[in-house]
Amino acid sequence: VSSAEHVRGSIFGRAVLGVAVGLVATIVPMYVSELSPRERRGATVMLYDLSIVLGQLLAGLVNCVTFYSAHGWRLSMGLAVVPAFGMLLSLLPLPESPRWLVRKGRVVEAEVGLILMAGDSAAARETAMAELKEVRDTIAAEDAALRANANYASGSKAASGAVDSEGKALPPSDD
Repeated sequence: VSSAEHVRGSIFGRAVLGVAVGLVATIVPMYVSELSPRERRGATVMLYDLSIVLGQLLAGLVNCVTFYSAHGWRLSMGLAVVPAFGMLLSLLPLPESPRWLVRKGRVVEAEVGLILMAGDSAAARETAMAELKEVRDTIAAEDAALRANANYASGSKAASGAVDSEGKALPPSDD
Protein backbone atom coordinates (compact mmCIF):
# COMPACT_ATOMS: atom_id res chain seq x y z
CA VAL A 1 0.00 0.00 0.00
CA SER A 2 2.76 2.43 0.91
CA SER A 3 4.59 1.77 -2.34
CA ALA A 4 1.54 2.19 -4.59
CA GLU A 5 2.11 4.56 -7.49
CA HIS A 6 -1.57 5.11 -8.29
CA VAL A 7 -4.80 5.40 -6.35
CA ARG A 8 -6.02 2.06 -7.78
CA GLY A 9 -3.03 0.25 -6.28
CA SER A 10 -3.61 1.88 -2.93
CA ILE A 11 -7.31 0.97 -2.97
CA PHE A 12 -6.53 -2.61 -3.98
CA GLY A 13 -3.91 -2.90 -1.24
CA ARG A 14 -6.27 -1.51 1.38
CA ALA A 15 -8.98 -3.97 0.28
CA VAL A 16 -6.57 -6.92 0.59
CA LEU A 17 -5.44 -5.68 4.00
CA GLY A 18 -9.06 -5.28 5.08
CA VAL A 19 -9.90 -8.86 4.15
CA ALA A 20 -6.76 -10.12 5.90
CA VAL A 21 -7.55 -8.20 9.08
CA GLY A 22 -11.13 -9.47 8.99
CA LEU A 23 -9.96 -13.07 8.67
CA VAL A 24 -7.47 -12.66 11.50
CA ALA A 25 -10.10 -11.01 13.72
CA THR A 26 -12.37 -14.01 13.18
CA ILE A 27 -9.89 -16.88 13.31
CA VAL A 28 -7.48 -15.86 16.06
CA PRO A 29 -10.01 -15.71 18.94
CA MET A 30 -11.28 -19.19 18.03
CA TYR A 31 -7.76 -20.58 17.80
CA VAL A 32 -6.71 -18.93 21.07
CA SER A 33 -9.76 -20.30 22.87
CA GLU A 34 -9.14 -23.80 21.50
CA LEU A 35 -5.54 -23.80 22.71
CA SER A 36 -6.22 -22.22 26.10
CA PRO A 37 -7.03 -24.22 29.19
CA ARG A 38 -10.72 -23.94 30.02
CA GLU A 39 -10.14 -21.90 33.18
CA ARG A 40 -8.06 -19.32 31.27
CA ARG A 41 -9.98 -19.03 28.00
CA GLY A 42 -11.73 -15.79 28.77
CA ALA A 43 -8.50 -14.16 29.94
CA THR A 44 -6.52 -15.24 26.87
CA VAL A 45 -9.16 -14.01 24.43
CA MET A 46 -9.38 -10.77 26.42
CA LEU A 47 -5.59 -10.37 26.12
CA TYR A 48 -5.93 -10.79 22.36
CA ASP A 49 -8.56 -8.04 22.30
CA LEU A 50 -6.36 -5.84 24.49
CA SER A 51 -3.42 -6.32 22.11
CA ILE A 52 -5.64 -5.20 19.21
CA VAL A 53 -6.60 -2.01 21.05
CA LEU A 54 -2.98 -1.33 22.04
CA GLY A 55 -1.96 -1.85 18.41
CA GLN A 56 -4.58 0.67 17.31
CA LEU A 57 -3.27 3.13 19.90
CA LEU A 58 0.30 2.64 18.67
CA ALA A 59 -0.82 3.11 15.05
CA GLY A 60 -2.55 6.34 16.03
CA LEU A 61 0.59 7.60 17.75
CA VAL A 62 2.70 6.73 14.69
CA ASN A 63 0.20 8.62 12.53
CA CYS A 64 0.52 11.66 14.81
CA VAL A 65 4.31 11.59 14.57
CA THR A 66 4.41 11.12 10.80
CA PHE A 67 1.51 13.47 9.98
CA TYR A 68 3.62 16.47 8.99
CA SER A 69 6.25 14.47 7.12
CA ALA A 70 6.26 14.84 3.32
CA HIS A 71 5.44 11.15 2.81
CA GLY A 72 4.03 10.51 6.25
CA TRP A 73 1.21 8.33 5.05
CA ARG A 74 3.67 6.06 3.22
CA LEU A 75 5.83 5.78 6.31
CA SER A 76 2.79 5.12 8.47
CA MET A 77 1.50 2.38 6.17
CA GLY A 78 4.98 0.92 5.67
CA LEU A 79 5.64 0.66 9.40
CA ALA A 80 2.59 -1.61 9.68
CA VAL A 81 4.80 -4.32 8.16
CA VAL A 82 6.83 -4.57 11.37
CA PRO A 83 4.10 -5.99 13.65
CA ALA A 84 2.65 -8.01 10.76
CA PHE A 85 6.01 -9.66 10.15
CA GLY A 86 6.44 -10.30 13.89
CA MET A 87 3.01 -11.92 13.99
CA LEU A 88 3.87 -14.09 11.00
CA LEU A 89 7.06 -15.30 12.69
CA SER A 90 5.19 -16.03 15.92
CA LEU A 91 2.84 -18.36 14.03
CA LEU A 92 5.60 -20.76 13.01
CA PRO A 93 6.01 -22.64 16.33
CA LEU A 94 2.28 -22.81 17.11
CA PRO A 95 0.62 -26.23 17.00
CA GLU A 96 -2.41 -27.12 14.94
CA SER A 97 -5.75 -26.80 16.64
CA PRO A 98 -6.73 -29.99 18.52
CA ARG A 99 -10.18 -29.74 16.95
CA TRP A 100 -8.69 -29.59 13.45
CA LEU A 101 -6.42 -32.54 14.23
CA VAL A 102 -9.37 -34.63 15.45
CA ARG A 103 -11.36 -33.71 12.33
CA LYS A 104 -8.46 -34.94 10.20
CA GLY A 105 -8.25 -38.23 12.14
CA ARG A 106 -4.99 -37.27 13.87
CA VAL A 107 -6.32 -37.93 17.37
CA VAL A 108 -2.97 -38.92 18.89
CA GLU A 109 -1.43 -35.59 17.81
CA ALA A 110 -4.43 -33.74 19.27
CA GLU A 111 -3.96 -35.63 22.53
CA VAL A 112 -0.24 -34.79 22.68
CA GLY A 113 -0.96 -31.14 21.97
CA LEU A 114 -3.64 -30.92 24.64
CA ILE A 115 -1.36 -32.56 27.19
CA LEU A 116 1.48 -30.17 26.31
CA MET A 117 -0.83 -27.19 26.76
CA ALA A 118 -2.40 -28.49 29.97
CA GLY A 119 0.84 -29.18 31.81
CA ASP A 120 2.81 -32.05 33.21
CA SER A 121 0.78 -33.07 36.27
CA ALA A 122 -1.60 -36.02 36.47
CA ALA A 123 -4.53 -33.64 36.99
CA ALA A 124 -3.55 -31.67 33.88
CA ARG A 125 -3.30 -34.90 31.88
CA GLU A 126 -6.77 -35.90 33.08
CA THR A 127 -8.11 -32.47 32.10
CA ALA A 128 -6.54 -32.81 28.65
CA MET A 129 -8.12 -36.22 28.15
CA ALA A 130 -11.53 -34.88 29.21
CA GLU A 131 -11.09 -32.00 26.75
CA LEU A 132 -10.18 -34.46 23.98
CA LYS A 133 -13.31 -36.50 24.71
CA GLU A 134 -15.40 -33.34 24.59
CA VAL A 135 -13.88 -32.33 21.25
CA ARG A 136 -14.50 -35.79 19.80
CA ASP A 137 -18.09 -35.87 21.10
CA THR A 138 -18.81 -32.39 19.74
CA ILE A 139 -17.43 -33.26 16.31
CA ALA A 140 -19.45 -36.50 16.24
CA ALA A 141 -22.63 -34.60 17.15
CA GLU A 142 -21.93 -31.93 14.51
CA ASP A 143 -21.33 -34.59 11.85
CA ALA A 144 -24.51 -36.44 12.83
CA ALA A 145 -26.55 -33.24 12.63
CA LEU A 146 -25.07 -32.45 9.21
CA ARG A 147 -25.90 -35.92 7.94
CA ALA A 148 -29.45 -35.68 9.29
CA ASN A 149 -29.91 -32.26 7.70
CA ALA A 150 -28.52 -33.50 4.38
CA ASN A 151 -30.92 -36.45 4.45
CA TYR A 152 -33.82 -34.17 5.36
CA ALA A 153 -32.93 -31.66 2.63
CA SER A 154 -32.70 -34.44 0.04
CA GLY A 155 -36.27 -35.47 0.83
CA SER A 156 -35.44 -38.78 2.48
CA LYS A 157 -38.55 -40.13 4.22
CA ALA A 158 -36.41 -41.92 6.81
CA ALA A 159 -34.76 -38.76 8.06
CA SER A 160 -36.68 -36.82 10.68
CA GLY A 161 -33.73 -34.61 11.54
CA ALA A 162 -33.33 -36.45 14.84
CA VAL A 163 -30.35 -38.71 15.49
CA ASP A 164 -29.51 -41.31 18.10
CA SER A 165 -26.37 -41.38 20.26
CA GLU A 166 -24.38 -43.01 17.43
CA GLY A 167 -25.40 -40.37 14.90
CA LYS A 168 -27.84 -42.57 12.99
CA ALA A 169 -31.02 -40.93 11.73
CA LEU A 170 -34.14 -41.81 13.71
CA PRO A 171 -37.32 -42.69 11.82
CA PRO A 172 -40.04 -40.03 11.76
CA SER A 173 -42.49 -40.14 14.65
CA ASP A 174 -46.24 -40.49 14.13
CA ASP A 175 -47.20 -37.45 16.26
